[in-house]
Amino acid sequence: MALRQTKLVLALLLAIVTSLGVMAASPSAEQCLDKTATTLTSSKSVTVKFGYTAAGNHANGSMTMSGRKFTFNLGNIAVWYNGTLQWALNRSDNEVTLTKPTAAEVVESNPFAILTSYKQNYTPTLTKSTKSEYTVTLKPKKRGGQITSAIIRINAANYNPMGLTLKLSDGSYITVSVTSVIRGATLPASYFQYDARSNPKVEIIDLR
Repeated sequence: MALRQTKLVLALLLAIVTSLGVMAASPSAEQCLDKTATTLTSSKSVTVKFGYTAAGNHANGSMTMSGRKFTFNLGNIAVWYNGTLQWALNRSDNEVTLTKPTAAEVVESNPFAILTSYKQNYTPTLTKSTKSEYTVTLKPKKRGGQITSAIIRINAANYNPMGLTLKLSDGSYITVSVTSVIRGATLPASYFQYDARSNPKVEIIDLR
């Protein structure tokens, strides 16, 4: 999977994790997202495991977040961000790209950065409410972006995300099926940094 798609998946996972707790205490989708953002950012760490399908291809992935830091694994791509530097490993090419992303680039790939700016980019709406399931739809406020809609399905019994369908501007779809969401303990700083010793033969391309 290309790094560009990886950034898209990270943005997409934002929508999944923001669905935690939806409708638990408020009839407003926007209020639910705000409350969930506070809950998630106050957790010591959060790990989401999921299945990902696009263009007929399927892969299993996982993402762990702690504040502004995160790690991400999907297929041949792995990403580490320690709050300042980002490492992107492409296992197919046996290369790691090291960058110091700008604030705008962090918004592209850091779920929490996108989470705090969703009001500027998306309008959330509760589009379905039953005893077993809630559905929240995110619509972009401006045209011309790659994502035209995101539909999040939530388990009404425990408010965990069940899945997400993302429609792209070319008419194609990306689907994510969540298998688990786990809030964990504090993680060491090294968890969010690429360890060159684990892959001594991998070339590191420093673009800082």
